[in-house]
Amino acid sequence: MFFFKFTAIKYELIRMMKKSIVILIFLVIITSGIHAQITGLDIKVEKREMLKDVVSATGFLELNGEYFVVGDDSPWLYKLSKKFKIKKKYLIFPSGRKFDVIPEAMKPDFEAVAHYHKGELEYLLIFGSGLKSPQRDVLVKFKYGKETEAELFSMKDFYAAMRKVAGLQNDELNIAGAVISGNILFLLEHNNNLIFVFKMKEIEKYFENFKDCPLPDMFKMKLPETEGVNVGFSGATATADGNKILFTASLNGDNVHHANGSFVGLFNVLNLKNELEPLCVPVKNDGKLIEINAESVVVTKQHKNTLNLTIIGSNDSGLPEVLQLEAGFLFKK
Repeated sequence: MFFFKFTAIKYELIRMMKKSIVILIFLVIITSGIHAQITGLDIKVEKREMLKDVVSATGFLELNGEYFVVGDDSPWLYKLSKKFKIKKKYLIFPSGRKFDVIPEAMKPDFEAVAHYHKGELEYLLIFGSGLKSPQRDVLVKFKYGKETEAELFSMKDFYAAMRKVAGLQNDELNIAGAVISGNILFLLEHNNNLIFVFKMKEIEKYFENFKDCPLPDMFKMKLPETEGVNVGFSGATATADGNKILFTASLNGDNVHHANGSFVGLFNVLNLKNELEPLCVPVKNDGKLIEINAESVVVTKQHKNTLNLTIIGSNDSGLPEVLQLEAGFLFKK
C-alpha cells in the first residue's frame, strides 16, 4: 500500500513537470556532461544585514518580485521590497492584534509558508509548528492579489495525522518548512528530520469540510552531526525545475536561543527514501561556521552552475538577520 501511494505521487509529479519548459532547460544545464552528478555546494557569503522593524522571521518566500515573511510570535504577515523594506503588513492572527510580540502561551508558532495556486487565485499557506497541541496545530490560508483575505483554521486532525504516521507525541512534532511543487505538499520537520508528503488535491478536499483528513507518506532523512550536535531542517524552497528542494538546517544546541550555526542542502523529490543522506554543507565564512540560526531560504537567481540564495535567520541578539549567499554546484562525472 505504501509503495502504491508514493508511486502515484511520483507519477503525478512527473506528469506536472513534463508540462514545464523550465525543467527541460534546467536539466540540460545541470546535467551537461555525461552522467554529471552534483556532489557538493561551494558557499560564498556575499552580504549580511539586519532585518529591521520585523519582530521575528521564521517563514520566508518570494512571490512576484516581493518577499513575504512570517514570525513564530508575530501576528503579522510582512510584505517586503527587494531591499527588505516593509511595504505592507497583514494581520493573520487576530487574537494577537494588541501584541507586538504574542505571549508564549498563546503564540501559533508560525514556522513555514508555501505558495499555492488554485485556478486564477494565489494563496499563501502558513503553518504552525505543531509543537504544542492544539494551539500550534493551526493554518492560515492567505488569499493574495488585489484583494487579500486571511483565514485562520484549527488543523488539529491534520497535525494528529502526521504524529500518528511518525509515532510522535504532542510535544515532539515541529514543522519548520513547507514547499508546494507539482501539486504536492512537502512539510519538513525539525526535531526528527522527517519529510511529510501530501497530495494537494487531498488537502483541498479536506479544506471543504475538515473531515477525512489524509494520511501523508513520510520519510526520515539523515542529516550530519557536528561535534555530536544534531542538525535539523529549518526551512525550504523549490528550485526552478520543481524537482529539487533546497533546504536550510540548523544545529540543535542545549540553548535554543543561541545561534549555533546552520547548513544548506539539496535533495531530489523523485529520489526520496528513508535514511536518505541529502547533500548538506555548513554555511561558513573564512573557514568558520557563521553563528546564525537559519530559518528559511529563497532562490533569488539561478545561473548555469550557481544559485544566489537569501536566508533569513537570527543571531545571538535574537533579532532577524538576512544572509545573502552564492552557492556553486560541485560535480562528479
